[in-house]
Amino acid sequence: MKTSTLSLCPQCYKHIHATKFKRQRTLWMGKTCPEHGYYESMMEKEWLFLASLNNDSRYYESNGYVIDITDRCNLQCPHCYQLPDNKKTDKPIEEILNKIKSYPDDGIWITLAGAEPTMRRDIFQLLSLLKNLHFETGHKPRKINILTNGVMLDNENFLLKLVEAGADSVTIGLNHPDYQGKHIHNRQLKGIENCVRLGISIKNINYTIENLAQIPFILQEIQSFKDIAREYRIRG
Repeated sequence: MKTSTLSLCPQCYKHIHATKFKRQRTLWMGKTCPEHGYYESMMEKEWLFLASLNNDSRYYESNGYVIDITDRCNLQCPHCYQLPDNKKTDKPIEEILNKIKSYPDDGIWITLAGAEPTMRRDIFQLLSLLKNLHFETGHKPRKINILTNGVMLDNENFLLKLVEAGADSVTIGLNHPDYQGKHIHNRQLKGIENCVRLGISIKNINYTIENLAQIPFILQEIQSFKDIAREYRIRG
């Protein structure tokens, strides 16, 4: 049995089509980048384990589009798939709009990513144009999610402007305080607090850990958040 999905090229990080398939008792993914060729990797040693997991489908969208809107960032995270370049000029708004116009008329949500999307100086203009794009194209309206480290969300006025311009939700990436320091972590927590207080939807809160010793703290912090996010993830 084969299942189509979307993945990243491990060399250039472009979105490419991929296929999940069984090989005896294991689950694999195969994908071909037009520039860097074919890649194959094991996803799970026992595919029956994945098949046994019960996910509540109410919390998941069937599909979604992720588009990078900047290479700039306000952090330097060694684990990041996209090394920041704060000297690089952001791609023009028109290029982003044209990319989204090329997507099928399916009304599926858009996630703005980067490096760090809140670093775009014209982020409010971009959001407003994206939110009203369906009036121009006649397509179904889309919801807009922002994939962010959450640092800029500690500014309440900035956060309110994001929502007023058209952001429907945020996905926030966190780490253990040892990773970026307590000051950065506290700014991220303040951003989460602002989202909750202002009623802004948080889709996911995602943690990246450096070692297993960080897990107890992270689990305790997730417990303190309770149900403010639809999903929590911990990855290495």
